[in-house]
Amino acid sequence: MAEIRVARLDDERQRAEAKAVFERGCPGLLLDVVRVEGESVLRAEHGGMRVFWVYRGEGEVFLPRGYRTQEGDGSPLPAEYRPDPLDPALGATLDLLRAGIGSLIPAAVDPVRAIVGRRRRDAFVGDMAGDLWKLDHGRGVCSS
Repeated sequence: MAEIRVARLDDERQRAEAKAVFERGCPGLLLDVVRVEGESVLRAEHGGMRVFWVYRGEGEVFLPRGYRTQEGDGSPLPAEYRPDPLDPALGATLDLLRAGIGSLIPAAVDPVRAIVGRRRRDAFVGDMAGDLWKLDHGRGVCSS
């Protein structure tokens, strides 16, 4: 079982220790702290994806028109919402997953159901990154 650690982000020594443990247990991932005061553009600095958690303060986020976030997670989408069309290759993959869900290991069932459940007829809503993360980490790929 992974060791649970608590660190204050505003304590440089504790933050450095947490960073070392995190990056050792999850090679290829980087843990960083960024301070934002005033208007700023936030983006991935190292390529790939970047996740931001606000741990102190508050703010507003402005997204470009058409930007897709976690649409469909939680509350039903408004009637005027129009998701992107379903890519045929993704549709075929979702069909395979739905048909084979009974053959999955128990840790994979819920994330796969969540992914398959994002299909809305000929569309796919939202982002499956969180569910893929659960599948990846359920296999013990990222451990400390």
